[in-house]
Amino acid sequence: MLLYLDTTNQDKPEIAAAISADKIFRQQISNARAEDLPNVIAAFLRKHKLKFSDVEKLAVRTGGSFFSAIRQGVVAANALAFALKVPIVPTSNFNFQKIMAQKGQGMLKPIYSSGPHITKPKKRQWLP
Repeated sequence: MLLYLDTTNQDKPEIAAAISADKIFRQQISNARAEDLPNVIAAFLRKHKLKFSDVEKLAVRTGGSFFSAIRQGVVAANALAFALKVPIVPTSNFNFQKIMAQKGQGMLKPIYSSGPHITKPKKRQWLP
């Protein structure tokens, strides 16, 4: 089974499981924070009577969005691929045949369109 994760659209993150080109389960993830993703994925698999041991390949969208959204999906997918000992494939969209034809990799790196926009902390004034 192919497990696909796309967190690049912060309004409509998506998870999909494909048994074959004809048997695909898709679900939008509502308000999932990074620390919730493992539980959300586990619930999705249970809902469709699938198990983590069924996963043969992972695919994750690696670019085209905000820094945090991309990082969240890539980190979760890398951790799952490592734990399940399955190959992982970077992708720009969900295309079952194309993803399955690609050779899997080890860890993936996110593709950021720009750096993070992190502001410097304000200097605190201590009262004497």
